[in-house]
Amino acid sequence: GNLTLKVDTRDGLRPTQAFIMDGGRLTIDAPTGKGIKVSGKESAVQPLGFVAVNDGHITIRSHDKGITTGWKPWKDARTPDTNDDPDPRITINGGTIDITTTGTPARDTDDEGDNNLSPEGIEAKSVLHVRGGNLKVITTDDSISAGMHLELSGGRTYAYSSHDDAVDSNGTLTIAGGVLVAISHAPPSRRRAGQRLQPVRHHGRHLRRHRRVQQHPHRQCLHAERHHHSHLRGSWSVDTARRSWQRRLFL
Repeated sequence: GNLTLKVDTRDGLRPTQAFIMDGGRLTIDAPTGKGIKVSGKESAVQPLGFVAVNDGHITIRSHDKGITTGWKPWKDARTPDTNDDPDPRITINGGTIDITTTGTPARDTDDEGDNNLSPEGIEAKSVLHVRGGNLKVITTDDSISAGMHLELSGGRTYAYSSHDDAVDSNGTLTIAGGVLVAISHAPPSRRRAGQRLQPVRHHGRHLRRHRRVQQHPHRQCLHAERHHHSHLRGSWSVDTARRSWQRRLFL
């Protein structure tokens, strides 16, 4: 079936335990909030807190995050036992996901974080695994993001960020297959002086170097594509490539 949600003042969907998409079409318009947020909850029986997309079509336009698993143990935990903590992971096995975020990223200056705005596209607080499907994620903050590990092993992903990273992992990043087009217009100030890149594993090789697109400091593009012989190569144009890559992939 088809479900369309227009939410003027809140998030589109906010389940506590899980969001699972097996088919149909879901459209969310959240001009002041998030598209889908799974908050997670401690449970001694079966802690959940995850997102799984197996099939179907999801379209989200949101001011804040598009899809997020929001559990933060340092903030949300109510018990000292970590065995009952949810696993805020996101797994995408198939389907079509089209996400656009519109808010301007803002970082709070105090410890509360009440005024933060981080309009990321797909954010998993633990592991984000893309195994299949077609993803188009256009954001003002990180397009696809993971707190611990991000793995791309299938599908076709187009990630475009106007203010931050197109692909971001706070832990490790593995590219094992599929097609990835990642474009970032993050300003140079987003990288701190002397900051080193985290190693990226692509079919057993570590990659530590960024290629600059046309030597422009505000533009980076990384394209990974798996054919009969896997390889990683640079894609060297941005403004015209943005539209042509979308057409070539799936849009």
